[in-house]
Amino acid sequence: MYTSLNRLNDASSQRIVIMRIMRIIEKYPEVWRVFHEPIQNAIDAIQRRADLSEGVIELKVTVHTGTVISSDNGTGFRQ
Repeated sequence: MYTSLNRLNDASSQRIVIMRIMRIIEKYPEVWRVFHEPIQNAIDAIQRRADLSEGVIELKVTVHTGTVISSDNGTGFRQ
């Protein structure tokens, strides 16, 4: 049973969304976990941006070339 995210504060709803994503990923065979790292990195980058009201994560999967491209509106790479 899931609680409506509209009823929760931002921090609580973020934790719930992250946990939902993690549970979904863990159910798939290990080969599909290639998506876990880019998604987790995107979540981390988005959480570092205090000025965002909404995070965006996009994954582009091209099967015939075997590529996965990840993008988000987080902080980007840090040096």
